[in-house]
Parts: sequence; structure tokens; C-alpha cells
Amino acid sequence: MMTLRTLVQNRLARGLVGTLVAAGVALPAMAATETPVAIAGANVAETINLREKAEKKRIAVLDFYFADANRYWSSYGNGRAGAGISARVIDYLLEDGRLRVTDRSAVASDDRRWYWDGEDVSSAVAIGNALGVDYILVGTVTEFTAETQRTGGGAFGIRVGSDKKIARVQLRARVIDTATSDVIASARGEAEVEVNEGSGSFRGVGGSQSSNNEGALMNDAVEEASESLVENLVGKL
Repeated sequence: MMTLRTLVQNRLARGLVGTLVAAGVALPAMAATETPVAIAGANVAETINLREKAEKKRIAVLDFYFADANRYWSSYGNGRAGAGISARVIDYLLEDGRLRVTDRSAVASDDRRWYWDGEDVSSAVAIGNALGVDYILVGTVTEFTAETQRTGGGAFGIRVGSDKKIARVQLRARVIDTATSDVIASARGEAEVEVNEGSGSFRGVGGSQSSNNEGALMNDAVEEASESLVENLVGKL
């Protein structure tokens, strides 16, 4: 079934061919399967695609700010957890495809210049204007924790049980219009990831049946929270 867009393209193509012929413009030699309408239609389609691309808003994502610094702020991601979360958000924005996203390297070219302190909106807007984008995304990490819950018991120096490791990540983000400094959208993304590990000990010497660690869990939680954030955000733009 011919779509409305295809029908419009074909009509535009026929009109273009007629105009060229009337003006005495010679069309290039074509194989039997390459009709003037087909070639002109391809040109129209390309024009439409370029126009749609140009109409997409451009956005840049700054490093996420940690509202409550803890041990993961200094250890997770080699001390660059905020940059790592920003990179994940960029990935999901690119997958969504509704916005043109400024390359991460452009934002990270000068850490001092692109750092957002979590409060000063004007500095974020200045960064956006310097990059020539329509929107700037600033985000805050409101929770970034991991814990171990132990269950089980024992006697005579022997303990049998299990350890449950839980990682939690909560993100908040705002999108600011660089032309007006208005916040045009906000959203949250959160995730909780857990894994059970069998464990036991004999007179204080123990082991675990799993090699899972908090770092791996935090990675999974960051991925899920970032994806959730983008899903909740893009529909509002």
C-alpha cells in the first residue's frame, strides 16, 4: 500500500520532471528501470530527509553532578562517575533518534569549562551557547549506593547462608532552552539491581559461590537508570 509520504514524493517528482522538460533541460540517459520520476523522486526523498534532520533540535549533555558525595564518587569509574553516567545518557538519546546529540568529545574537551556545579543554571546555558546547541541537559545523581544483606546462621564456628548485594541508582535531569534559559522538561530515572551469592565460613574463614561484585552491579544499575531517564524525558520535548 502506498503511504501518504510516498504519494506526495511521487507527485512532487512528476511536477519536477514536467518543469524540467518544459524548460528545455535535458535529463541524463537512464536505464529502462530508471525513469525520470524515479530519479526525481529519490532527489525529493533526500531533500525531505535533510529537512527532517535540520529540524531536529540539538542537545548537549553535561557531566552529572553528585548531590551527596560518597565513597563511590571517588572510586567508581576511576573517579569520573558523573562523566560515565553522562555517556550512558548520550548513548540512549542517540538510540532514540529524536534529537541531534553533540559529540561527547566536544563537551569534555575542557573539564573546567564543561563542569556544572549543580546549581548555576547560567553557566550551563553559557556552555550550551558556546556549543551552538538548542538544549543543554544537566543532571543530578540523587542516589548511588550498594549494600550487602546477609542471611543465615550457624553454630560451632560454622556459618552457612547467603549474601544479597543490592545496587541503587537514582537520577534527575532537566533540559534547558539555551535561547531563553527556561527549563522545558524534567524527568527521573532509577534502578535497583540485586544478586544473591551463596556464602559460608568455618571459624572465620569463608568463601563465596559468585564472583559478582559491587562495581559490576553499579554498572548495571547505571545502565538501567540512564535508559529509564531518557525514556521519561524525550516524550516531553
